[in-house]
Amino acid sequence: MNLKAQLPNFITLLNLLSGVMGIIWVLEGELLYGAYFVLLSATFDFFDGFAARLLKVQSDMGKELDSLAEFPLAYCQESSCIPSPRRKLILNFFLSFA
Repeated sequence: MNLKAQLPNFITLLNLLSGVMGIIWVLEGELLYGAYFVLLSATFDFFDGFAARLLKVQSDMGKELDSLAEFPLAYCQESSCIPSPRRKLILNFFLSFA
């Protein structure tokens, strides 16, 4: 196994982890921590593609993993920041399409 080829996938997994942590913090009512994790997730999202281009590696698994990792950032975190008693209902709506 070539470890160089797996570095972008590892960064993508960090993107996924920080996205999920952002959702958890927002649902707990800590919007500031949720915002920090949104920024962290966006940073990892930039650097996984940057690392893949820099190392000149790409894989089908990397493409699928990147799409999976962008789901929490693109849909769930924004919908969970809605200041409403229906916030969990809206979040569950988006999660039902996952």
